[in-house]
Amino acid sequence: LRYLGGLQLLKKAFAVWFRVSLVVLAIALLVPEPFPRLAAVWFIAFYLAAFASVRLLTRALRRFVRQRGRNLRYLVVAGTGPDAARAAQEFSGDPGLGMRLVGFLGESQGFTLPAPLLGAFTDLETLVRSHVIDEVLVAAPDASVAQTSAIVETCNLLGLRTHLYGGLLPGTWRNVDARQHGYEVVLSLTPYPH
Repeated sequence: LRYLGGLQLLKKAFAVWFRVSLVVLAIALLVPEPFPRLAAVWFIAFYLAAFASVRLLTRALRRFVRQRGRNLRYLVVAGTGPDAARAAQEFSGDPGLGMRLVGFLGESQGFTLPAPLLGAFTDLETLVRSHVIDEVLVAAPDASVAQTSAIVETCNLLGLRTHLYGGLLPGTWRNVDARQHGYEVVLSLTPYPH
C-alpha cells in the first residue's frame, strides 16, 4: 500500500466494500425476518464510509510519521549510472514514503551519485550484514541478464524486497503487472493503444 496512489487505494477499498455488501445483503435476504433488512442497508452505507476513512486516515498517519523519520525502510540501489540516480531520487525523494537511501552497488562510472558507492553487485550479502537494508532497487539497464538474475536471487535468499527499475524494459507501458505462476514470475505488459 506504500506505493498506491489515493485513487488506487479508494478502488481497492470500494472492491472490499462491494464484496462485504454482497455478503450482508445475502444474509439479510436469507435469514428469517427478525434480522431487519433496513439495518443491513444502513450497515452497508456506514461500512463504506468507515472503511474508506480508516484506510485514508491510516495512510495519512503513516505518511506523517515517516516524514518525521519514523517507520523507515532502507534502500540500496544496484546500479551507478544516470538511471540509477534518477530511480533513487524517485524512490527516496518523497519523505512521506519513508524510504532512505543507503547507497549504490556497482562499478564506478564517474557519475556523481547522491549517496556513497558501497561496493560491487557481489558485495550485497556482506553489505546486509553491516548495514540495515530492507529493499533493493535494481536500476542497471546495462547489466547482463545473468548479473540482474544474480542480484534478484541474492535478494530473494536474503529476504529483501526487490524492485526492478523500468529502464530494464524498453518502451512505455500503460500497465505492468507481475504475478507468481508456480515458481516463475510472469510480467504482463499492457501497451498504450496505437
